[in-house]
Amino acid sequence: MIPYEFTYFRPHTVTEAVTAWRKAEAAGSRPIYYSGGTEIITLARVNELKTGAVIDLKEIPENNAMETQGEKLVLGAALPLTLISEANPFPLLTEVMLEIADQTVRNKLTLGGNLSGKIIFRETSLPLLLAEADIRIEGPAGGRTVPLRENFNGAVQYRSGEFLSQVIINKVYTQFPYYTKKKRKQGTVGYPLMTLAAIKKDGAVRAAFSGVCAAPFRSESVENELNGRSSDAAEKAKRASEVLSDKVIDNKDASAEFRIYILKKAIETALTHLKEG
Repeated sequence: MIPYEFTYFRPHTVTEAVTAWRKAEAAGSRPIYYSGGTEIITLARVNELKTGAVIDLKEIPENNAMETQGEKLVLGAALPLTLISEANPFPLLTEVMLEIADQTVRNKLTLGGNLSGKIIFRETSLPLLLAEADIRIEGPAGGRTVPLRENFNGAVQYRSGEFLSQVIINKVYTQFPYYTKKKRKQGTVGYPLMTLAAIKKDGAVRAAFSGVCAAPFRSESVENELNGRSSDAAEKAKRASEVLSDKVIDNKDASAEFRIYILKKAIETALTHLKEG
């Protein structure tokens, strides 16, 4: 149970959603947008999030799109992970999604929620960064379509009153050889100590990571090492681990040294797999 009162809006268009946000903001209600609600509800129940207005985005058609438009795959930000993975329009994205939380959570957790939430891992970003995906953002100043990589600093970046509507992927990226690996502290459900996603495009390996540093990332420096002259996968993995631009997480779940170790092993396996693929 959420221990405070708030006004609930359920708009059916982008315009209605933005209008609701403007009205709630003007009233001092500190509005928030809502799609799956897994994180919002959890934080609100323990008084770590408080708002006077919730704007539910699930009824907006654009936010529920899952369709092909020419050479583009369009995924609505309000789509639950389970729905996307069952349709499987992007196999690498599906495999990454199936390793996030458990089935019950994935039934509600949305693509936009995972990309925008407070939990740092945001693993659906990894295949999208590799695929040079664009994102459609709506807000009071109108809509804008921008490359995810240019608008992602650990999470999608928003101006006041904006929300994520769609993710747009060139379909060619759904056909490339890929590899993904998630390492947890224990068991098959839980936050990652390290998640790796990789593809091979035009003979070159691209890789993105979560759980290693404070935010998900794709690094040009790392990819340069992965595609260096050496033919030895272990040597490439070692060099890649040495050029990480951010500090490696060191906490009670795993030391920085252990995270680097599993990172190198995952990179070695990925390089071997993609070389053979």
